Amino acid sequence: MPNRPSRTSQKLAGLILMTDTYAKWSWILSENVAEAQRRRLAELNLYPRLRFRLYEQGWFHRIISLLDRVFLQSQLVYMVLRKRFFEDRIQAELEQGATQVVILGAGLDPGGIRLAGNHPEIRVWEIDRVSLPISQSGNANPENLHRITANLADTTWTTQLQSHPYWQSTAKTVFAAEGLLMYLEADAVRRLIGALKQMTPDRGSFYFSFLRTSAWGKPRYGNFSPLVRLGLSLVGEPLRWSINPEEISTFLGQEGLTSERTPDEADLYQLYLSTHPIWRNHPKPTIEFLAHAKWPKSDAGQHP
Repeated sequence: MPNRPSRTSQKLAGLILMTDTYAKWSWILSENVAEAQRRRLAELNLYPRLRFRLYEQGWFHRIISLLDRVFLQSQLVYMVLRKRFFEDRIQAELEQGATQVVILGAGLDPGGIRLAGNHPEIRVWEIDRVSLPISQSGNANPENLHRITANLADTTWTTQLQSHPYWQSTAKTVFAAEGLLMYLEADAVRRLIGALKQMTPDRGSFYFSFLRTSAWGKPRYGNFSPLVRLGLSLVGEPLRWSINPEEISTFLGQEGLTSERTPDEADLYQLYLSTHPIWRNHPKPTIEFLAHAKWPKSDAGQHP
């Protein structure tokens, strides 16, 4: 199993760093997210100092923003918005009684570290194919932050999680897969969803992002899908699974889950950008979508 974070996770980490000094994006993420990302990368010694400085340069910000708007249909902005959305939704679930959070495909994301540090009363697990040490930064402690190294394309990791001394199958649990499922085969996605439901039979909630399917049956990644798919395949991260937004409710129903309303790019813009005039005429992303699946409510309330 390769022990190097994916190119995608490294790109997202760079975007988070950039939000700290790029005025146009700086207010999107919650306070201290970029600083938590900086500490994590420094702790792992993954970025040279010059790369950190690059993300602080105004000329670099302008180039990235222009490339994003012209060629990527604002996908980079969307990735920052996506992170804020996941963070807000997990926080809302905690306020509604969730006590366990499982981050699938955690990569370099500092979200688990921040959650565990800000909420010492909950338990957080990071699941990823790359073995990284538990962060020593922040105020998380060994009892509420854990990392399991596993291939998410199969479900053997669930045995490790269920046998963990702090795991509670009856606890209200939030699973999150941000930018993950599109890299799995369709069968692996179905197995994953089935495994999540089995681990927490009636106290689960699952947030994930996905790509729509093109007219040729391939994952669609904007106007340059063939080039993007080729590029990702060449670096060993091919896109595999996709589904159209209008099909997601039926798909989840086949897996025994109920689907909450799927927020689209217009929802994210309304939530986070509508009050900022600079974004009014900015093209809205139509590449990646969000979904919220819940376990059936028929048995809800059986457990304390």
